[in-house]
Amino acid sequence: MEWTSTKNIKKNLIGQIIEKQKMHKVNEVNRAYHSLTKDLIANEIFRRVQPKGMTMGEYMHMLSEKYGIDVHITLNDNDF
Repeated sequence: MEWTSTKNIKKNLIGQIIEKQKMHKVNEVNRAYHSLTKDLIANEIFRRVQPKGMTMGEYMHMLSEKYGIDVHITLNDNDF
């Protein structure tokens, strides 16, 4: 998805969309999140608390290079 690119995430375009959403509750107790958006929300939290502002994908890429492991959260065309 083009709008979930690292470039758009870094511009906070995803964060702005999430911030505008009204909280949806099920049974007035549990929060309900769509199975696709929960990862976007988790990435926004990670990016904001990670000291360098890296996305989860960037962080995993850095770890994979540092430790020589093959781990990916997102794949670029070159990774296929």
